[in-house]
Amino acid sequence: QGDWSSDVCSSDLSGRSFPGLQLGLVSRTGTTATVRVALSALQETEVFESLSEHIMKISLTARRMRGVLITVLSSVSIVAWNTSVPCPDHISAGTHFLSMISQTGDIPEGDDLQIHAGASSGPLLSGNIPGVSGQSFSVVIGGCVDSSLTLAEKAQLTGVWGLASGEVGAFCATERLTGGQQLWECGTVVYVLK
Repeated sequence: QGDWSSDVCSSDLSGRSFPGLQLGLVSRTGTTATVRVALSALQETEVFESLSEHIMKISLTARRMRGVLITVLSSVSIVAWNTSVPCPDHISAGTHFLSMISQTGDIPEGDDLQIHAGASSGPLLSGNIPGVSGQSFSVVIGGCVDSSLTLAEKAQLTGVWGLASGEVGAFCATERLTGGQQLWECGTVVYVLK
């Protein structure tokens, strides 16, 4: 019986087709926003209560704006528009979400809970993929998801409230939600949210 883990590796699977594996992903253009909570300012006993409240408010605010809370990992929440819930005006809905969470009445912000956001728009794939034993997973895949994560992290590291790129960033600028823009080395225009 021994160790079977080395019996099958990914190279054994390359080039093979799996007719029963249907990904069911839909290609769309969408918007994603990542919201990060700076946990370092919280006492250990405060983390659970603060994060629970934060996640609930993010989810409710996203739902009001026709967005979907697609994942929560530690202190990071990712919201997407125009995925499993069609939202043709995903850019304005994402912008409105950002303006709502920047207001102190919607997300508790201050000395004890600091939030930072990143938002981006662009092509994405969304849908369900099968897992083992009848499980399935909802997924959203795309550069705008990765960009929103990077932007939220950069916002936290640089001490700004939020950063946005793509069409959602440009729309934030027309709605006067930005305090300037930056041109990153990769050629991306990034808008500083205020």
